Amino acid sequence: MTNRKYLLTCMLMLIGFSCRQVYEPSVVSASLNYLVVEGVLNAGGATSIHLTRTSKLDSNGFRPELNAQVQVEGKDNSVRSLLSAGNGYYSSANLNLVLNTDYRLRIRTSNGKEYLSEFVTARLTPAI
Repeated sequence: MTNRKYLLTCMLMLIGFSCRQVYEPSVVSASLNYLVVEGVLNAGGATSIHLTRTSKLDSNGFRPELNAQVQVEGKDNSVRSLLSAGNGYYSSANLNLVLNTDYRLRIRTSNGKEYLSEFVTARLTPAI
């Protein structure tokens, strides 16, 4: 019984006092500022797009992209705007997209940069 206690004590000491190094990946210090776009264009209902910026791994939370202009453009020359709902969210109650028509997302940020997605065909999402 004493040998077990001695062995257990030694194992705990080895685990507790073993060598440890802090791991700091190089990406923590990188100050990249990519635009992150999350959302789905809904042909027959509400649409919400969330815009944020990348941040360092050691920072807290997301950095929302504020005061952007977000539009849905159709190959039929139609333009539908999404309104800011705050905190980087842009939404529309109903875009009234025409099925089988191609649409893309145009984003103009507050610093004047413009981003365009590829055209995709509007389809009706089946019920789950």
